[in-house]
Amino acid sequence: MEAIIPSILRTAVSFLILLFILAMFGRQINAHKNHFNMAMAITAGSLVANMGFNVNLKFLPMLCSFMTLVLFYYLAAIGTYRSPFFYKILSGPSTILIENGKINEKNLASVKIPKEGLHQQLRENGIFSISEVKKAILEPNGLLSIENKAPLEKGSFACVIPEYLLKGVQLPAELIRDGECLYRMYPEQFISWFEGYLYGKGMDSKTVGYAVISSDSVLFAINSESLSLPVLDSR
Repeated sequence: MEAIIPSILRTAVSFLILLFILAMFGRQINAHKNHFNMAMAITAGSLVANMGFNVNLKFLPMLCSFMTLVLFYYLAAIGTYRSPFFYKILSGPSTILIENGKINEKNLASVKIPKEGLHQQLRENGIFSISEVKKAILEPNGLLSIENKAPLEKGSFACVIPEYLLKGVQLPAELIRDGECLYRMYPEQFISWFEGYLYGKGMDSKTVGYAVISSDSVLFAINSESLSLPVLDSR
């Protein structure tokens, strides 16, 4: 019974102290927007747990440790607010993983994310083709910020071509220019697929003003009535 009452009091005081700290810094800590906030949340939780339940530890030294942690966090919060350089040190940098529809292999290797992991995060955001992405940035909290490309103009189409169809096709490659067919020298399998793709879009080689395959295997086609290059089509 003698140990129960001190334990209850310690728990109550620790909980009130934690509520007070969360009232001051709760938004930053709960968001876990960077490494520093996550470290603060873990350390504060551990200290409060020991303050409340570990009766073998003296309460006052634990309270001093906790308040020291809060003081350092407060100073760091002021520092990150006033100095972008200090913020970058404590938070960690953002990393560009995709730019203009192309994966930055060097940055992807530096953050130790496999391509399949990147594709998974894109799919979770409703994106199934890298060509749809203008820019993707890995934030310090591990989430992916994605900027989509602008939608296509009316009468414009685009798609990613499967690799097996591009055997014998040197990229980038113009297929149609000013209504002139430039793709007749390519393998029959590719020609059949390309003309079938246009037919499925209600177009043919006579109504297409311009068609090109980019270096990242994306086909862009635009009808002859609107000769400004398209940007993207999610279909």
